[in-house]
Amino acid sequence: MPKGFRDALPARPDRLKANPKAPKFDHDVRYDEVKDWLQMPQSWRGELVRRFTVRLRDADFRKALAANLAHHPEWQPILYPPRRHEAGHASPRNRDSQQREQAQ
Repeated sequence: MPKGFRDALPARPDRLKANPKAPKFDHDVRYDEVKDWLQMPQSWRGELVRRFTVRLRDADFRKALAANLAHHPEWQPILYPPRRHEAGHASPRNRDSQQREQAQ
């Protein structure tokens, strides 16, 4: 970069160093506010599931996410988790009774 375009950044005033301001909470994000992020190309939205999973507590956010599931299929297992009792897996009740039978 040419020297004429280089600027030395001023030092941060000491009063700001001693008393940092925390950001204030404004509102919980709505689906329509993050829809464009959630519908970006899939390779770009890797961390968004982790970041917005907490918003699933909001029924409106969850409903909008489910309605647009075709645009962000990575949410499928989070919205509709697979059932735990699949074929080949003993249910906890059956497993406990099998263990008792073997002990006798």
